Amino acid sequence: MAALQVPPGRMGRRWLIDRLELAKRTVTLLEEKLQLLSSLRDRLQRRVDETRRDWNRSCREADTWGLRATLLGGQRAVELAAPTSHAAVTVGWATTAGVRYHDAAQCMFPPENDPTVIHTSSASVRAAQAYRAAVIAAADHAAAHSALATVEREFNTTKLRVRALSRHWLPRLRQELARVELELEEQDRDAAIRVRRTHRPGR
Repeated sequence: MAALQVPPGRMGRRWLIDRLELAKRTVTLLEEKLQLLSSLRDRLQRRVDETRRDWNRSCREADTWGLRATLLGGQRAVELAAPTSHAAVTVGWATTAGVRYHDAAQCMFPPENDPTVIHTSSASVRAAQAYRAAVIAAADHAAAHSALATVEREFNTTKLRVRALSRHWLPRLRQELARVELELEEQDRDAAIRVRRTHRPGR
């Protein structure tokens, strides 16, 4: 690790004190950020677990109704019930402790009264509804999973910064400050001795 470029004398002492105070404040702020991110991470983990369960349930239901529609009307009936345009997903953003992450997802589907869509049975109608629900659940889970990954990365990065400051930078500044103060004390002591010798009677 490179040596600190400390200004000489008392200016160096002031320089070290200022940086030591700044480092302490930084550690305090980063620790507060860690607490916020830890709480957010826990909430997002619960959200990921919930959306995963919803997604799995929705997929099973969609598969069930898709199979029923196929058995009742054949593959041709399923193709007729499929819209020609695609669904679109937009994901919002949220910010906590300076961290920007994905928030709620919104799905845009082709209109249900699309004239190109032909349902040959009630099963195909239910299948279409179930597949829409599965898409919504998948988008929610993807957004939650992305948010958790982002917050997790920021949490780990912040934790490393706190550790580096607490275990390396702060001790180094304190050690350097102690060295400078010892040098200043020795200089003051030497100066006092010289003054006493100069003012000694008989000189």
